Amino acid sequence: MGFSESEKLKITSAVTSCGGEAHFFDRTVSTNSVLREMGRNGVRDGTTVIADTQTGGRGRKERRWVSPTGGNLFMSMLFRPDLSLAVCPATTFMASLALSDTFDGFGMKSEIKWPNDILADGGKIAGVLSEVEPAGDLCDFIVIGIGVNINLSRENIDNLMKDFSDRATSMSEILGHDVDRGEFTSALIKNLFVQNTDLVSKGHNWTVARWAARWGKLNETVKINDDGTEIEGVARKVDAHGFLHLETQDGNLVKIVSGDAE
Repeated sequence: MGFSESEKLKITSAVTSCGGEAHFFDRTVSTNSVLREMGRNGVRDGTTVIADTQTGGRGRKERRWVSPTGGNLFMSMLFRPDLSLAVCPATTFMASLALSDTFDGFGMKSEIKWPNDILADGGKIAGVLSEVEPAGDLCDFIVIGIGVNINLSRENIDNLMKDFSDRATSMSEILGHDVDRGEFTSALIKNLFVQNTDLVSKGHNWTVARWAARWGKLNETVKINDDGTEIEGVARKVDAHGFLHLETQDGNLVKIVSGDAE
């Protein structure tokens, strides 16, 4: 079951208001892959690709993103910001802020998790994968891929995610009712546009600071697991590259490039 015509109209209206074009697919390998190719062919800022399901959806470190049909959101939005490559990782943070703001609008409390996940009631509900197309030292365009568990029952979560099901949830599970995907997606698109505008106009430091405040873990002890290697320390800062700086027990500052915060 793909997006209904009513849902498509709402989403198309939001994308158009941001200056882009909306492209819908019942099924595709990856919305990021499709939109990156479109970006290389010159599509304009704000262009968005949305799929009902993905056969090769992926997250950070090429991890597979489970993509069932009929109830979730798999989308990518392209921006052509005037940014240097060095600060492009801040786009992941701006997307996390847009997601968090959108969940707020639906009366649902969410939690940002370093580096690119959104949790609700302790379970993962959304993730972000940003990919940059460089032009020298600048960003030609960036594709922001987002997956959101919207209308996914506990039974489906358990069946599809198996060993990871206890760490996942959905909007419908938390709210107790299905959510209109058209309304959620159009609200998210508008919030992404606002956050991208703020990133460019106010600077990456502003975006990173707002993200860090929303994360709420600065100056607290956190544990990072990176493919089985664990390190624990006090989170002192997140820099413009998205790297986390931990102060370990011996007083050293360690820069964490990747991993999962616990």
